[in-house]
Amino acid sequence: MLDRTVQPELKPFHYQGFPKYETAYLDNGLEVILIPYGFIPVLEVQCIIRTGHCYEKENAAAQATFKLLTDGTHRFTSSKLAEALDSYGSEIASSAGFEQSVITLSTPSKHIHNTIPLLYEVYTQANFPENEWFIYQQRAIRSLEIEEKKTHAVANRLFLKKLWGNHPYGKKATKEDFQSLQLEHIHDFYQKEVLKNQVYWIVSGNFDGEVVYQLLNQYFGKLTLKTNENTASSKTITPTSEVGKHYQWMENSVQSSIKLGHLSVARNHQDYEELQVLGTLLGGFWGSRLMKNIREEKGFTYGIYGGFVGMKENGYFVISTDVANEYVEDTLNEIYKEIQILQNERVQEEELRVVKNYMMGSILSSLETPFQVADMLSLLKLNGLETNHLKKTLDLIKYITPERVLELSCKYLDSKEFVIVIAGRDRK
Repeated sequence: MLDRTVQPELKPFHYQGFPKYETAYLDNGLEVILIPYGFIPVLEVQCIIRTGHCYEKENAAAQATFKLLTDGTHRFTSSKLAEALDSYGSEIASSAGFEQSVITLSTPSKHIHNTIPLLYEVYTQANFPENEWFIYQQRAIRSLEIEEKKTHAVANRLFLKKLWGNHPYGKKATKEDFQSLQLEHIHDFYQKEVLKNQVYWIVSGNFDGEVVYQLLNQYFGKLTLKTNENTASSKTITPTSEVGKHYQWMENSVQSSIKLGHLSVARNHQDYEELQVLGTLLGGFWGSRLMKNIREEKGFTYGIYGGFVGMKENGYFVISTDVANEYVEDTLNEIYKEIQILQNERVQEEELRVVKNYMMGSILSSLETPFQVADMLSLLKLNGLETNHLKKTLDLIKYITPERVLELSCKYLDSKEFVIVIAGRDRK
């Protein structure tokens, strides 16, 4: 019998490689990636479109378009489409990103002959009913009005604005954006961006690859798609930060939300993966230095998080927390202190080992399900990275030294360049 009072034996970390997948092409040249992975007879079909917020002319157009895609087609009302999908135990969801957006069909494998045609209809025949647009518009405005009363939402919005300036990575839709957005803007974005931009497919789960390919080719292989000649605004607009402290007074608030950071490197930068080690050590998990100091020792907050965020064209470093109003300055001082320690003292081998093991375990756990594998592959493709990048990442994490962490701290952390946002009520 297993003795649960004895700690299990520790075994060496082992990466078995990225799960196998196949690439095929429809009759019109569209790429299809097939990931036969897992034992449960379900699959996801992701239609990944190279468009998003960075391609919109009116703020919130991409967000509204992809939210309303499943709210009606030429044959189905929103409720009838939902009923049809429910009858097959299936779902279609869609969401907009910055440079890439996705329409996802989740379905039992046995029903793909019925559900892939529904996916085709949602993608090619969405009609954006006026009543559905009105309901969504009012809900979005109401939701944003509620957000305006939350310190963390206000701090996040102001931080992104001060960090990025006019760059699209700093854009978050406002209630004014939704009030001015018209249904014709959504139709225009759908026709010019969703239907006429680059698209590819990722199919993951337990399925017959030949059957899925034939169905996709039958419905999507005859589409005539043009490569969008527009350039993502994330490439053409230079971010400009307003360095320094920025306050947002919120009456009757019992706490303040703090966000601080500065611009950094993109997701495909050569130092990005090692910077994840630095970010995790400082504020990226429950055992981080910021968590131990500001939460466990000082008791200023329930949680504090920090690290490097990589986007396709740029990136940034950020620390975020919520504290009682009287602890704002003390919290900022402790954050500066922890950064200075990283820049002046070598991290101990044991502390670094814990961070490494946590990170490598997290990467492995991100590839446990076929849908996670599909998401990872989509992320790699977006950033122009190959699947062997994961092996390189694991090696960089495994072999990073205390000296390298010190070097990265000095090179990529600069408190003089911090954009600091405090949303809440002054302690006085």
